[in-house]
Amino acid sequence: MPQLNQHTARTKFERWATDAPLGFFAGFSMVYALQLWFATAGWTGREHAMQVALVAVGVSLIAAGFAHTERGRHALASGFGISMVAAAIQGWFHESTPLWVSAVWIFMALLVFLLAENRRFQISHAEHRAQRGKPIEF
Repeated sequence: MPQLNQHTARTKFERWATDAPLGFFAGFSMVYALQLWFATAGWTGREHAMQVALVAVGVSLIAAGFAHTERGRHALASGFGISMVAAAIQGWFHESTPLWVSAVWIFMALLVFLLAENRRFQISHAEHRAQRGKPIEF
């Protein structure tokens, strides 16, 4: 885990000027690429609902891994979550996606948000342990 914090943002400006836009765009791009892949594969109907849900869960777990790092984690989770919820609502309103698949997409978006917050908690916990003189590897 210490390698995830090796190249953290040094200033607030660096965090807002580089990490935030790049993280948001990366999260949004993951969902856009997922939707593009579904359209290219011809998985736009209800008969491919299980495959769509499983691939979306896999991509969401990759996004969750990226959201659990230091650089741009909340921006990535925001970009991924907002676009995943938008894709779920759009798919459900156009009746090309069953409700349960849309619910899985929204659940996975919330999972990515949760893991980004979990990383913030871990960092805060490690800082408090360091202030007390305890080892930060736990």
